[in-house]
Amino acid sequence: MGLVVLGMHRSGTSAVTRLLNLMGCNLGPDDAVAAPARDNTAGFWERLDVRRANDRLLGALGRSWVDCLTVDLESLVSSEVKEFAWVANKVVGELDSAPPWVLKDPRFCITLPSWRPFFSDLITVYVHRAPMASALSLRKRNGIRLALGLALWEHYNLSALRASTDLPRAVIAYEQLTRDPIGTAERLLQQLVALGATGVHLPDRAALLSFVAPALDHHGAEAAAGGEPPPPESVQQLSAALRDGKAFQDPVPELSAASAEVLRTTTAHWPGQSWITRLLRERDAQVAALEQQLLDAQRKSK
Repeated sequence: MGLVVLGMHRSGTSAVTRLLNLMGCNLGPDDAVAAPARDNTAGFWERLDVRRANDRLLGALGRSWVDCLTVDLESLVSSEVKEFAWVANKVVGELDSAPPWVLKDPRFCITLPSWRPFFSDLITVYVHRAPMASALSLRKRNGIRLALGLALWEHYNLSALRASTDLPRAVIAYEQLTRDPIGTAERLLQQLVALGATGVHLPDRAALLSFVAPALDHHGAEAAAGGEPPPPESVQQLSAALRDGKAFQDPVPELSAASAEVLRTTTAHWPGQSWITRLLRERDAQVAALEQQLLDAQRKSK
């Protein structure tokens, strides 16, 4: 049994993954997990091979974690499908040998459909955070303007909702975790057990309180203080629906026209490599032609 954490960048997915790790979920070997960094001193708690696989998946389609408005996972060239399958089988096979396990990468909001064939017993853990807090954190870390950060917040959350609609799903609000770590851990455990999770337990209290505290949500306090224009109406509505649970019951709406337009302009700020898919297809065709020539030459030599 495995858990996949879904949530927008800078929305608390790292903290929730560490919580799940303390609750008994395996992350894999220590050398497979990304080290803490200046922008996340408490640790990312995500596997480097998974992050690289997701980046390669998006890159092969000429996209990135920012330039991801249109991602057609079905159009991946055959060589990249084989490479991705090799990595996914290796990661999941390793983790399945020591369940329960947890994987986290915000890119899963976009790429989860490609991973699903490799998971046999999956529960998703959906993490959400106030949109302005997430956007402020992105601006500080990546220099992403607020309008783009808010559009990405809407796109990632809607994509995650669609990707997990038919999957068992536990839900956790980052603000609740920082305000009430113990109570939030208890409620998360109740959700997981109700969904059929086994091998999970309450975390050690001291270990949990050593890395989760209200100060961790400093961008939430900044957002609450105001000073920035409010998010677009569609973002506010989705945020409210996530908080009251309606987003997990109602049909998933389409991305708002305003956010879609902001994301369409992304290439001017964070260009994807729209030409790479064409080059990959040309490479695969050349390899196939050379393999055929080799076969023909072998037949003639007999």
